[in-house]
Amino acid sequence: NVITNTGTLIMNGGQIIQTAAGSISYSVDNNSGAADAIFIMNDGLVYKESGSAIRMFCNSTTKENSITVNGGEIYGSYAAIWIQLPGSSAQAKKATLKVNGGTLRTNGGYAFYDYTYGDIFDAVHYTLNGGTFEGYVFSYGANIDITGGTYNAAVEIEQSLPSVVSVSGGTFKGGCYCYGDNASTGYITGGTYFVEPEAASIANGYEAVAEQNYWVVKAA
Repeated sequence: NVITNTGTLIMNGGQIIQTAAGSISYSVDNNSGAADAIFIMNDGLVYKESGSAIRMFCNSTTKENSITVNGGEIYGSYAAIWIQLPGSSAQAKKATLKVNGGTLRTNGGYAFYDYTYGDIFDAVHYTLNGGTFEGYVFSYGANIDITGGTYNAAVEIEQSLPSVVSVSGGTFKGGCYCYGDNASTGYITGGTYFVEPEAASIANGYEAVAEQNYWVVKAA
């Protein structure tokens, strides 16, 4: 790794570049196994030529693993950010991702995604208020609140276990979907969609109104 963060890292500019090949080296490895790992990105470039640029290694039920992106660009050929729950004991490992601005970019892969080896997502929270997501957004069941941002590929949440999903804004060019045994319904109350939202996903009292080649969800 270029940086393994086990404290507080604030990036206001410059570049963090990882050129090593392979999937187990990162530009920033945010590791909360022994201490709070807090990364705040205000500007600059985090770049991984091959693989994922940032890993959130979320291996604690008590320590914070938190990333806030306010600006700048994160690029990874496979994923800009990977959230990993490495345990296999059905523990609620903590993770918080907040995106207020900036760009998460990839080469046909994921703007961000998560994966668990057996831990659960009860204490995993994503808040997406803005920014540009140049790649898929995928979660296995985190709690997600989307209020804004531009999503140039699909947003998909697989809810094998119950979680809270709320979408009140944003521009979705590839659709926004929940599916699985505990798929949320009625979670959309706003936003602009270039793929018509499924009727079951729209909250009571709201509707998807066609506007030329897109739909806007608004109060009925």
